[in-house]
Amino acid sequence: MEKGQIERFTIDFLYIKERNTTIKNCTVQFYEKNQYIEINGDTTYFDPFYIKDDGLSSDCLYYKIFTPLFAFWVNPMDYQRLLNVIKFKQELQFKKRQLRKDIDRLNAENTIEFDDIDEDIYNYFIAHKSGLCAKVGTWNQVNRVEKAIELLCIKNNGIFYKNETRKARFAIIFNPAHCVYTIISAFREKGFKVTSFEKVVTYFNLKRLFNVDMHIQHHEEMKKYIGKTY
Repeated sequence: MEKGQIERFTIDFLYIKERNTTIKNCTVQFYEKNQYIEINGDTTYFDPFYIKDDGLSSDCLYYKIFTPLFAFWVNPMDYQRLLNVIKFKQELQFKKRQLRKDIDRLNAENTIEFDDIDEDIYNYFIAHKSGLCAKVGTWNQVNRVEKAIELLCIKNNGIFYKNETRKARFAIIFNPAHCVYTIISAFREKGFKVTSFEKVVTYFNLKRLFNVDMHIQHHEEMKKYIGKTY
């Protein structure tokens, strides 16, 4: 399966474990760049963690291949191509999992340090804008904070960039869960200074608009929960 390629199969019988359903003569498409497949045009997650090849049926009409979520009955002419695609997706998944482990190890072994906030803060963009829940605030509150900071930037001849751009000086990370060594290092390699949303709110004395302490506390609680659970 070459980079960017789409592989398409007509599967004689497809068993979907989650639905306990078997579909006849369906079209299944595999994509090189993600872990999803299309079944008759509907996108669903594909997990190739294990592959079980049952070989040729007794009537020599089909090969049967199992994965955690699916069972494929496929024409012998398409068997090897389908098996190669599934194995390719499995290898890709294993590589991504190993990369995730390597990233987690780096983040666990290295402490994070933010850049001191200086005059460059008036030219910035906000990154990783996610992770907000009702417990700590609303997006309307965040938008009010952004507007207040933007007005301060305008007064100081600065610009709030809506997206990442080389013209910016500071990358402000919104989600505390993304304030980790690898993400901060990646921004620095691009030439940005890096700080967190909480530090900027505190720097501009805007804590009346957003409870940054509760925001941080919530993420710390989530980290502890995930640590105990997994």
